[in-house]
Amino acid sequence: MSNRKRLTIFITISACVLAIVTWKIDVLAYKQVVAASSVSKNYVNITQLLRYDGHRDSENVIIRDELGNDVLWSWGREYLEAASDKKPIRKWGCNRMETPLIFVHIGKCGGGSVRARLAAGALNYTKGTKWVESDKAGSYYPVATKVANGAEEVVMEKAYFCNSKHLNYRSSTKEKSYEGTLACNSTTPLGHMIGCPELLMVNFCQPGACEATSSSCRIVYAGHNLLGNEMHYLPYQVSMKWWESTWRHLYRDKSFADFISSHLSNLSPGNTNYCEQSNFSRPVTLRDHNQLYGKCSVPIFNEVDSRARTMAQNLQSYSGVSEYQENWSPIYASLPAQRITMIRDPFDFLLSQYFWQNIGDDFDCNDLKGATTFDSNIEKSNWVNKYSLKFIEYVCGEDCTVRFASAGQDNTSIIAQIKEQAKANLRHSFTVVGLLNETEAFYDMVTTRVGYIDLTLNLDVVGLSHTTSEIATKECKDLYRNDAFQKKMMDASPALAALVEIYNVGVEVNRYQMKELSQCTEGDREARSRISKLMEELAL
Repeated sequence: MSNRKRLTIFITISACVLAIVTWKIDVLAYKQVVAASSVSKNYVNITQLLRYDGHRDSENVIIRDELGNDVLWSWGREYLEAASDKKPIRKWGCNRMETPLIFVHIGKCGGGSVRARLAAGALNYTKGTKWVESDKAGSYYPVATKVANGAEEVVMEKAYFCNSKHLNYRSSTKEKSYEGTLACNSTTPLGHMIGCPELLMVNFCQPGACEATSSSCRIVYAGHNLLGNEMHYLPYQVSMKWWESTWRHLYRDKSFADFISSHLSNLSPGNTNYCEQSNFSRPVTLRDHNQLYGKCSVPIFNEVDSRARTMAQNLQSYSGVSEYQENWSPIYASLPAQRITMIRDPFDFLLSQYFWQNIGDDFDCNDLKGATTFDSNIEKSNWVNKYSLKFIEYVCGEDCTVRFASAGQDNTSIIAQIKEQAKANLRHSFTVVGLLNETEAFYDMVTTRVGYIDLTLNLDVVGLSHTTSEIATKECKDLYRNDAFQKKMMDASPALAALVEIYNVGVEVNRYQMKELSQCTEGDREARSRISKLMEELAL
């Protein structure tokens, strides 16, 4: 045998031995982590524990949820990497089959057209241009679902379009919305889910698709609802399965885990344990909500908020964060749902709001003082701050609206917190982030990402147009595209400055997702080809 062959065999054997030793060390370390956590702490070191799920990534600490999603779990990671210019963005893969699919429609960002395309992207679509009526017209989306019957089997289930049928939840019902508004002063997503479940009478989507007693939520939903609104209407069985398969196993405080599990179980219709002290089940009608809100909802979500915040503080602290930072993005990212949204350049967005809301009746478009200063005598004063915050809240979550409203005048720190949560949500909670100026690319990205919808179908179906481009004056357009004026606006409005940061992260996520989707081998070939062509034009 030649020396070269002996050397090759020696190197091969050495590599195998090293791999086995490394594996044994990993397993031993895992056992030590779990053993130490059960003895000295009521939670585990997530950063150490989660690397043993068999899936490793050079940038992210990852665990797979019950649907196979890769989820960033390390609660303190966003803050530990605060000094880094590059933060991880979640990889979603191709041809995903999770439901619900939720379009977060940010006003004045082209959502009317997107709604129409989502409705027309179903099979058996027959409503022509009357896409709003398609939710009861028999069209459907074919969702392939895995069923474990001894051997794994794939069956086809139907999902249905649903347009603006779920209520919004705010700190006050004075804030009107297209879908309707109910009060919910909870400051955490878990508090919203448990303390403010959707009224049982409010189910105008396809019967059986996503009802309180359903075992799944098979809808494609479009509405002016903030990220996380699904916390209110997800069937309680779906919520229980989510909690039991994710957070219950990550946070080892058994009393808290049982506390949440029990409350989620109490969301079953007719369960009088929901409001045990008054022997009431979850509200069915608006009258029930008004009657039970103070005596049931408020004490429930106050306790949930308090205990959930303790959980978050402990997890952040054990991840190495010295000062607690409120950020619920890991909760939103872990939910069994797909979300998509389309965003717009902040200054174009504000100019569109200026003309759409007739703000020119009170202020010139160059009036920075009126745009950024509140005057109780002028309803439309402070409009730049107001609409910048509205944009942020769409991608931050319903808890953000309550946290900001609770801060009062001293809201600088809250703006900083919700800014970071919104940025983290864009990175980890949206399967597709589109840009208004690249709408067709957004459709191709959704078609490639989501396995049961085809936005290349029925191209003659278009949405309602609420454009302000024809009434916006050239003087105002030029002003809002001027770098010096933009800087003055951001200096005068902390909310706008935060929105610009969030938008830039959204663009970064969009580019990352385009690159990822261009590498897919599943889905519509022409859609993938168009994505690749646009990337070449943009030199990405």
